Amino acid sequence: YFMKAIFLCAGKWTRMLPFTKILPKEMLPLGNRPLLHHTLQHFYDNWIHDFSFILGEGKSSIKDYFTYQVNEFQNAWIEELNNLIKNSKIEFLSDQHKWTWWSLLCAKKSISDDYFFVIFGDIYISSDHIKNMLNIHKQSGNSIILVTTVNSSYRMKYKQTILWEDNKIISLLSDVDKDSDEPMNMVGGAFILHKDVFTEIQNTITNDLNKEYGLIRPLENMLLNHTLYGYQSQSWIYDIGNIEDRKKAFIIL
Repeated sequence: YFMKAIFLCAGKWTRMLPFTKILPKEMLPLGNRPLLHHTLQHFYDNWIHDFSFILGEGKSSIKDYFTYQVNEFQNAWIEELNNLIKNSKIEFLSDQHKWTWWSLLCAKKSISDDYFFVIFGDIYISSDHIKNMLNIHKQSGNSIILVTTVNSSYRMKYKQTILWEDNKIISLLSDVDKDSDEPMNMVGGAFILHKDVFTEIQNTITNDLNKEYGLIRPLENMLLNHTLYGYQSQSWIYDIGNIEDRKKAFIIL
């Protein structure tokens, strides 16, 4: 696929305290590997070998980990890691704002193709889901947004994603019935995006650098000139910044 994958890892770590006083949540062990090791391997297995990490303050351990490791005792997992590093292009970019839209904007100069993959650093996604998103993009030639179904406890924080019958997204900022107990669809933290998203991010930026729009506002604006497809999954997508999802992913692995 020869597509770049951007990992957004500039978050504040607060949801996994006190564990993240020791390591960033993206580097906490999940089974026998840190979360990011699993995810990079899944992208690598899908022929994506070009990676950019957007790092915030205190995330130097991510850079340290994905740098060649001396394998004195011939550990198999270190050999696997070194092979991944050797056969990949990996860059580390710094972001001080910690907001999603600012973080992605840091990678603008690194994008040479029309489309690129973006994933939140604390999302566990299986290799099959990456493959499916890439296949939908290849068939449609459009941007793809991962959509997951969540329970009502997320309703106050997240907006609902509406999918058309043919899986074309028609709205990302629809009104949500906050009193309903029905499951809702939301953006799942993985995207294949057209580079025009950088223009929409810049158009969204205000003088208030502390205001967080996430990726929703720029993506909503993209709907005016681009077709966005949703790829919906209810399994093998875990928000590792959430302790309950971490437990589920640990059991799976």
